[in-house]
Amino acid sequence: MAVPFQLGFFACFSAGVLSIPLVFHLPTVEYFDEHFVTAEHPPTKELETSLEVGAWSWNWVEPVLVTSTFLLLSLQYMRYVICFVLLAVLVLERIVPGSNRKTHLIFTAYVMQFIIMLVFTCNIWVLLPTHTT
Repeated sequence: MAVPFQLGFFACFSAGVLSIPLVFHLPTVEYFDEHFVTAEHPPTKELETSLEVGAWSWNWVEPVLVTSTFLLLSLQYMRYVICFVLLAVLVLERIVPGSNRKTHLIFTAYVMQFIIMLVFTCNIWVLLPTHTT
């Protein structure tokens, strides 16, 4: 059971560590450019520092990094939504019916449909995520 998580951790860690020399280390960037990208090589005067190398390599590295970052962000948001929906289903199936009966016993003069609506909306508003600015 732990092997997929360990492989995922190792892949993410390796990609993070390898991204640094693939952006800032001139021999690594030149090798990658020669074998995979074939972009125009700038003059040697423009590649004297690692930041200048990074500015050159960023042209082909940026789409990969941004796309993978957006993918991870989307997966994290999808996990959040799934957890929120499962929690809402749990509340609606387990907690709300019991709350309806308890509320109806306390407020016998009210119509049961109104009580169900009241308890349903109160529990849903409790579940909504709060955003602070």
